[in-house]
Amino acid sequence: MLIHAPEHETAASMLVELAANEGRRLLIEGGGTKRRFLREPVADAVISTRKLSGITLYSPDELVMSARAGTPIAQIREVLARKNQFLPAEPIEGAVYFEEGVATIGGAVASNFSGPRRIASGAMRDHVLGLRFINGNGEIMRAGGRVLKNVTGLDICKILAGSHGSLALITEVTFKVLPQPPVSASVMVSDINAPNGIAFLSACLGSPYGVSGAAYLPARGAAVVRLEAVADSIAHRAPKLLEIAKEYGTSRILDDKESRTLWTNIAQARGLGDCGNLAVWQISAAPSKVPAMLTQLGPGVKKTLLDWGGGRVLVAGAPTMDAHLAIVTAAKEAGGGWMVLRRGVDWPDDAQMLSPEPASLAKISSGLRHSFDPHGVFSVGRMAS
Repeated sequence: MLIHAPEHETAASMLVELAANEGRRLLIEGGGTKRRFLREPVADAVISTRKLSGITLYSPDELVMSARAGTPIAQIREVLARKNQFLPAEPIEGAVYFEEGVATIGGAVASNFSGPRRIASGAMRDHVLGLRFINGNGEIMRAGGRVLKNVTGLDICKILAGSHGSLALITEVTFKVLPQPPVSASVMVSDINAPNGIAFLSACLGSPYGVSGAAYLPARGAAVVRLEAVADSIAHRAPKLLEIAKEYGTSRILDDKESRTLWTNIAQARGLGDCGNLAVWQISAAPSKVPAMLTQLGPGVKKTLLDWGGGRVLVAGAPTMDAHLAIVTAAKEAGGGWMVLRRGVDWPDDAQMLSPEPASLAKISSGLRHSFDPHGVFSVGRMAS
């Protein structure tokens, strides 16, 4: 497929306008890590943001940064680390269960894919202050600004975050950053099953001790919660969580180095191992429903990883339709939603990759698609057939 990689925003605008006029469809792509994410779009060409790269603004004192959409997340992390700052949403950086490629800030926003700190700091969309983007007519537009309270009326930034490139081509992102916590520590319970592990996570999340991460690791049979603060605060809170942990089994406190390494691995989903030949799903459900759901996922499941206190379940399994249908059925019975993060290569075109929207919400979504992309240029079929 033909790949367009414009080097500046105006060139990208001209390409989109030409596609709209000629009735052609474009697949939006950044670093290529999510090529098997959701459905395969119907497209005549790819428009890539990989050359729309670079940090355009960084104000450490104001905790704000702007970067073009194709800027690698790794580059942003590196620049922030020099000032002891970080991306609070912990977007995935590698290609652990996506395709090989370079994860970009535009892709992180477009997918709204967020890491363990979502339970404390919110999702990627909650940290986006402003966007520059190109709509389906080829018009360059701007939403938001450089401060938090910058929206009157429709919050376009939150609409585009999580739209998977189906509404507009994001060209630049302005987002909040935060100071790096001086100390990290974790409390881990070993040799614990899923029901007790989730009960432990829930107890810690319901405590007043400010947990910023809560995960269950089936491969290790361990449940772990994270604390981040100054040393004196950690010294006070960690023993309190350890007392809660002792009710559930063998427990210990992980020091700063071990804690940071562990949570980096959790954020990058390395607990799923090599998913090269597997399909991967994300299920969101009430933590209380998850233990029973895990027993209903079917024989095709190879590995699981539970985050957000058990509310997010990452599943790696056989790339077959039988496995997909079993996992979707289990998610539905648990009252949860699902999303395919890495589809099988030979799945039929009508396979459902995303939880269906209620009729009222689907009507709003349809109206937004028509407003942003009236000619149907962008990533057609990515989210629905």
